[in-house]
Amino acid sequence: MHHSAFAFVRGVVASHADPHHLQGRVLEVGSRIFHNQAAEVGDLRALFPEAQSYTGLDCFAGPGVDLVGVAHEVLPEMHAEYEVVICTEVLEHDPRWRETVRAALGALAFDGLAIFTWATPKRAPHEVETASPDGKHYAGVELDDFRAVADSLLWQMETELGAGGEDGYCWGVR
Repeated sequence: MHHSAFAFVRGVVASHADPHHLQGRVLEVGSRIFHNQAAEVGDLRALFPEAQSYTGLDCFAGPGVDLVGVAHEVLPEMHAEYEVVICTEVLEHDPRWRETVRAALGALAFDGLAIFTWATPKRAPHEVETASPDGKHYAGVELDDFRAVADSLLWQMETELGAGGEDGYCWGVR
């Protein structure tokens, strides 16, 4: 995860998370900690010290992962179970990112908080072999393409591009 992605998530939590979000169940899609990310960038789990539970889902086992599985296959079974769903820097590595977004938002409880960050086509490919479910996929996601998938699933949604247009950001409420 990039510093700017962590800063976005931290800002959304500080500005938009209600007590029921902070004390509820949190799901992080793409939770595996790369390199020394928690020490160098920040630990998303630390933003939710009062959470009832915090579940990290990733397609590979490793630090920060509680549940191993491909998001679009695992999440449909978790209908409206989480008060917060976070997905950072995952979509560009997922050839079925649209299904992952739909499944992640389906796992979000009504009035739940969703937070997404991703690379757009302007960001150079990175960590293709270690982050992609098939070890091959990398394609940035356009902001409008993300909006087209998420807009009908969230009653409130704000999206923006990061500096230089390399990253997309979204927070919303279901």
